[in-house]
Amino acid sequence: MTYHLRVLGVSVVLRGPESVLGPVVGAYRRFLVPDPPADGTHEIVVESASSTSFADGSTTVPVIDGMGPTLQVYERFLLAVFDRVSSHAVLHAGALVAPGGEALLIAGPSGFGKTSLTLELLVRGLGFLSDDYAPIELATGSVHPYPRTVGLLPGGSARTPQVFVEAAQKPELPRLLGKALIDVGDVLGEAVLATDPVSVDNVVFLDADRAEGDYRSVVHLGVWHHGISEAAGMIEEALGADVLERTDRKDITIWRIGLRLERMQTERFSDLLDRDFVAFHETLPGSTPEFEAEPRLTPIRPRDMALLLCREIQNRRRRGSLMQAYNGDTTRLFLDVASALARARCYRLNVGNFESTANLLEQLART
Repeated sequence: MTYHLRVLGVSVVLRGPESVLGPVVGAYRRFLVPDPPADGTHEIVVESASSTSFADGSTTVPVIDGMGPTLQVYERFLLAVFDRVSSHAVLHAGALVAPGGEALLIAGPSGFGKTSLTLELLVRGLGFLSDDYAPIELATGSVHPYPRTVGLLPGGSARTPQVFVEAAQKPELPRLLGKALIDVGDVLGEAVLATDPVSVDNVVFLDADRAEGDYRSVVHLGVWHHGISEAAGMIEEALGADVLERTDRKDITIWRIGLRLERMQTERFSDLLDRDFVAFHETLPGSTPEFEAEPRLTPIRPRDMALLLCREIQNRRRRGSLMQAYNGDTTRLFLDVASALARARCYRLNVGNFESTANLLEQLART
């Protein structure tokens, strides 16, 4: 099977068996285009479902033992897109359209309820821009639609509107990482989907109740054997990085690393994540909210929000197009993010019980 996709102006072609590519294409089906564009494409090619490697452009990527190629193809597809986006900062965030026509941006680490809150606000009448990835155009401060499917774990414990719970039970839906891939337009109707960029009015960063400036996270990092010595040295040199666990397997070594970050990632650690010998990496929060407590909303300055959001930019790899456009200068990127938010109302939201948290966000969107 051959699929052509175009995401934020970036063209990628996927070639391979349906059993491998189906979930990836299912997640990005609204980005499918009928023919390859004239400006060229990046190709990812999988020969068969039992392949021990696949081609990502000119790079041969080994398949991690016991994993199967689908998840790795998905991750390489995202890298292929994000590394080529230079005009937008792709934030780890959900985005909705308020009744007044402006965007409400909900950012924050994984596990803080972004998807659940986004879906709840959709059934309360807001429009859909994106879930999980929100591209903000730095020159205009507008959020662009990113209608990727929403991944829900059938029978999961996350608070989810019933209409989406029922949708997740459908056996015909494609699944990725065990999650059912749900198209918001299929569930709520096409009218709920935004089709044009929307200026940002409110930006909310979901947080846990912790000391001001105390930002900690945990990185799961997989490294191919040929890069183990170099990776170990870079981890040792990275300020604020503590090795919590190391597991040596026959094909890769996996680290669990605690990061003590008061600002953005240290340059040395960012360099590590950018290396070809990194098989995968995932960043998780070091603390989670008290979901039974009362939420607390605190106004903050756009510059302070820009600092928080810069941690959540998905396309800020040092060799990607965004950072090349800035000549690697993270300070200039920060200033442009702050400028894009200059007219927005910005808040830090210590997440609490679901209903009260959703009510606070809905009130912001409607005022």
